[in-house]
Amino acid sequence: MADAARFALYGRLLSPEGGATLKDLHGELGVSKKAFRRDLEAMERVGLPVLCEAGCRGETTWRLATPEGLPPLTFAWDEATALHLSRPLLGSLHSTFVWEALGRALAKVRAHLGEPALAYLNGLSGGFLATAPGAADLADRGPALDAVMLGREERRVTAILYRSGSTGEADRFAVEPLGLVWHRGRLYLHAHSRKHGEQRTFRVDRIEEAETTPERFEPPADFDLRIAHAGSFGVWHSDGPARMVRVQFAPSAAPYVAAGRYVAAGRWHDSQTVDVLPDGSFTLRVELGTFEKVGV
Repeated sequence: MADAARFALYGRLLSPEGGATLKDLHGELGVSKKAFRRDLEAMERVGLPVLCEAGCRGETTWRLATPEGLPPLTFAWDEATALHLSRPLLGSLHSTFVWEALGRALAKVRAHLGEPALAYLNGLSGGFLATAPGAADLADRGPALDAVMLGREERRVTAILYRSGSTGEADRFAVEPLGLVWHRGRLYLHAHSRKHGEQRTFRVDRIEEAETTPERFEPPADFDLRIAHAGSFGVWHSDGPARMVRVQFAPSAAPYVAAGRYVAAGRWHDSQTVDVLPDGSFTLRVELGTFEKVGV
């Protein structure tokens, strides 16, 4: 069965307003008629009915129909307000498979609220700023992102052209896509790299080209994306055993970290514990499998 990402891609093409032909789907997704039929059955099993209509030129068009028996999707005023005010926080989804549908949904929210309410809310939003310093620009990475997601779903080896951040050189090699990680304004591909012989993370904004191949791969039976990154700060993967890391801050350092509140109040890792000692010093303990970004 196609996963949520594949369904979202189909949903973009099989919109109730227009629909798509098999030629459209093949050009956008590279799916065969047989594969499309298989996914149609999967969609119907999960309650996404697709209507088949004959076009004036003899081409068959498919479009999504509203599932019968479901009430219209509506929002209370406070729910619509919350979605509208959350727009600055959703910009990180640009160029992902949900971006276009998200834009349509927010347009409906704006229409629901009406101009007077929008003017009032926009005045409120002027007092709220969401910043993302150093956030990656994925505006032209849509095709590459679609390819690696398709490679993950169909378990296909994917050839990528990746530009190294350290050397600036571009290199083409094969990866086995296992998942995507969003971390501090950047999207990363977690994959097994056949060039390096291990699992690594790759910044999506540095993947200049990506193309799925006919070759299949089998992901590790026990692979879990969350567990793969549990032993690190951020996106650095390690297969090594977890080790306790203790960072102790002397009392003299307290004024530079807001008397420990910056460390004690922040959530740096799921395994962390913070101990504040009587002399004013404090200790941060975490269990890590890699020391990347720890500075040891």
